[in-house]
Amino acid sequence: MADLNEDMAEIIFQGLAFTLNALTVGIIITIKKMRKRQNIFTCNIALADGLSALLVIVAKGLLYQGVLYRGVLWILLSYRSLYFIGIFSTLAVALHRFIIIRFDPFNKRNIVTAPRCIIGCFLIWAVPFVTFFSIDLSTSLAIIRLGLPAMIFATNGISTACYLLVYWAITRAAHAAGLSDRALVQRLQQNRRVLVTFALVVLTNIVCWTPYCICNFISTARPDLAFDNRQFTPWYGVTFKIARGMQSLNGVLNPIIYWSRLTDFRQLLKEVCTCRKTGVKETASSIANNSSVAETSLRTEPSESSPNEQHEVRGLDAVQANQVSYVVNT
Repeated sequence: MADLNEDMAEIIFQGLAFTLNALTVGIIITIKKMRKRQNIFTCNIALADGLSALLVIVAKGLLYQGVLYRGVLWILLSYRSLYFIGIFSTLAVALHRFIIIRFDPFNKRNIVTAPRCIIGCFLIWAVPFVTFFSIDLSTSLAIIRLGLPAMIFATNGISTACYLLVYWAITRAAHAAGLSDRALVQRLQQNRRVLVTFALVVLTNIVCWTPYCICNFISTARPDLAFDNRQFTPWYGVTFKIARGMQSLNGVLNPIIYWSRLTDFRQLLKEVCTCRKTGVKETASSIANNSSVAETSLRTEPSESSPNEQHEVRGLDAVQANQVSYVVNT
């Protein structure tokens, strides 16, 4: 039976990762204005990160209950397949931005559509699971142990190249636009912000996954350095726990990056905070005043605030309409 205290940090990170990613997926699916084409792959990344965190917690729980390790291997295989899904989804975001800026900058050819993005997500999920569950279990685990590090570095390298090319193209367009076209410059700056956001996702992937990949490589290439009588050597055991903690932290950082930098999420947080502040003020006013004054206030408040709110919505719609023809909408 495993020791709970040894994996407490990893379990805490995985629990937090599941909560934040589940919240992100739920927000994108349930709120209509969040169901946009540019959020499809973001939702796919969050779904893969959230499910992988949940399966890790389930696997740890089974081990703590004394379940035979081989009975947990299929769960381990499942969440490691989800690692590939998250990696492929991150690459899909980079390719999505690159295709738009390189082949359809004004959205006239309609190359990247929502149905095609959904089909791409389906393939991203199907390929790893079909591959790993259609071959021998030991072979699957060996492929994951060696293939996962290689795939992580390859996909992150391709993603980095795509983001550099897109960032360079956007920068050139910003210089060509000139200061007179403020609307164009503003849109280009917003597009650049989105690219930097997903570049941060790639960077956190590299930083958080590199120690885990190195540990996998060492345990496969030099098992004598990692194991002693089927037990971790002292130095490798400590290194592996740190690597697992950093890998678990990656699932926490991604949703934090989305919510702190992407305009859709930031606007939603702003609206929630505004509603909460408004509710607090209304509650304080109702306590301080008598019921008749409160009722009058409630009757007059919508008519006073509605024009401003409608004006802001119309302004936002106009800006979004102008942004349709450009590379990355936020």
